[in-house]
Amino acid sequence: PIALALAAVLAVVALVAAVVRVSSQHVSPAPSLLPASPRERSRAREVDVAVERLRTLQLESAALMPDDARGVFIGLRRDELARALPGTTHAGFWLNYDNWFLGRRLRHGDANRKLALFRVGAGEYERIEEDRWSHLDMEIHEHPVLTGTVGEVRSRMDHRDDRGLEHWRRKHDEYSSWEARRALLLRTGRGASREDLSPRQRRKYASLGKWWLPAAYFVHAYVVRRGFLDGWPGLAYAWEKSRYFRDIGRKMRELGRTGG
Repeated sequence: PIALALAAVLAVVALVAAVVRVSSQHVSPAPSLLPASPRERSRAREVDVAVERLRTLQLESAALMPDDARGVFIGLRRDELARALPGTTHAGFWLNYDNWFLGRRLRHGDANRKLALFRVGAGEYERIEEDRWSHLDMEIHEHPVLTGTVGEVRSRMDHRDDRGLEHWRRKHDEYSSWEARRALLLRTGRGASREDLSPRQRRKYASLGKWWLPAAYFVHAYVVRRGFLDGWPGLAYAWEKSRYFRDIGRKMRELGRTGG
């Protein structure tokens, strides 16, 4: 316990020193983030056609869970779904889950949940006017915008991704680039409206780019949420996620200077 506490203190000190070195200058959203080129206008029209076809598509199932959620999330109790789904008035359900990191299940740290179970026809994934994320799976990582109330499935699932730390870092480097662009788009009114975001998303996007966010996240996840109880994987996960938020801030500043 003493060694873990000492490691936590040293990690916080190092993290604060790192983020303070990053300039906290004001991020000026660049107007050239979304150039309206003929190619992009043509692609937008193609997307409109595809969306309209999806809206009229007839499905046999009354509920929908994205393939990403079915393929990686395990442990969802079917008996709870059998009780919750029939006759429900909710448009969707939050699913709670625990991450596995460096071969260990993380039972502490930042809470994780995903709006990944919803009624067919109850809403759509938000349309993001950004042309650089189509090769990623970020559309699955964002919650759908639903019409109606949202419930919660309380049994916890396991989010298991055993492809290693290198893969985790590579994917989160891509995600940080996407997050940086999306944050700037939201601040210029060219993304989803504030009303379409969940309370947690509103807090996150209001904080992205702030110099203090990486350190604040680490303290919250590792100390306040007791991530230290997960041992070395808990420390590593909190540190990696704080680096993720640091990278988003740096990329936002770069986009503000260069126009993306």
